Amino acid sequence: MTTRMFGFAMLAAAAAAAPASAQRSVPAIELTPSVGYMMFGAHVDGPLGTDLRNANAPFYAVQVTLNPSDWLGLYASGGYARSDLEIGLPVLGGVGLASSDVTTYDAGVELRAPLASGARAFVQAGVGAMRYEIDAGFLQPTATNTSLNIGAGLEYGLGRNFGVRLAAKDHIGAFDIEEASFVPVDGKSAHHIAVSVGLRVGF
Repeated sequence: MTTRMFGFAMLAAAAAAAPASAQRSVPAIELTPSVGYMMFGAHVDGPLGTDLRNANAPFYAVQVTLNPSDWLGLYASGGYARSDLEIGLPVLGGVGLASSDVTTYDAGVELRAPLASGARAFVQAGVGAMRYEIDAGFLQPTATNTSLNIGAGLEYGLGRNFGVRLAAKDHIGAFDIEEASFVPVDGKSAHHIAVSVGLRVGF
């Protein structure tokens, strides 16, 4: 009995002396590649219900997260979509003008909270940029605008170092029409929402 109690005491002392990072439920660094769909808002509104926008398109992204604690993460992410720049017409839909590559960059803070189901919810907020590279034949203009980013989602753990993430992120910014076309028209601030599923891998 005394030997067993001594063993329990030694285990408790070892746990207390272990580094805090070893006792956390999340690893110090996480990598999350994801695939999803980007729904673009209108860059500018035209007459009679028309607008200028990018067509909705598949979206690919990767996020790197540093975790100072279980509930706090510092992230940086980048994403890509191949999307047509088009004029939206009522009833008829979109008429393509040119193809474009859209790249997103952002960094910010992630807050997490465990749920009773064993999953965890998270919210994000950060700042970044959206870069448009337009291919219109002999014209290949580019435009870059600052974006604000907010997101939320759920993660289902597959052990300490793996998890499946379902997320939605809103990239809020104004397409710089003048930079892309030299036409002095101000683009409006629009919401470009990406929904995605990703695999979290911890290190």
